Amino acid sequence: MKKLLLLSLLLIPFLFAEPAFAQLGDVCEVPGAGDTEFCGETPPPGSSATNNRVLDVLNIVVDVLLFAVGSISVITIIIGSIQYTTAAGDASRAAKARSTIIYSVVAIVTAVLARSIIVFVLDRI
Repeated sequence: MKKLLLLSLLLIPFLFAEPAFAQLGDVCEVPGAGDTEFCGETPPPGSSATNNRVLDVLNIVVDVLLFAVGSISVITIIIGSIQYTTAAGDASRAAKARSTIIYSVVAIVTAVLARSIIVFVLDRI
């Protein structure tokens, strides 16, 4: 039963990832997506349209991964909070719950910092 619950909690974020892909729509219609004269045909290698499309795809992938990490971290914070509440004075269970919460917060902070670094680098390209 625990495995089924864990599996369903891990798959829930992917149900909500579809709107992130749907927001992109057609790359040719995205303002600032590059040279629209190449839409409908393959842009030449090394052109700015190819580079912009790659950057757009990278941004989407990073956004989806950030959403997944954030969702899983929030779920584990909730699980750790429930474990902490139900520890009933048992020091080892409380310590395990506390470490679960701390690791989840560290994961969120790391993901946000990684996203910031990626945005900074991609803006400079």
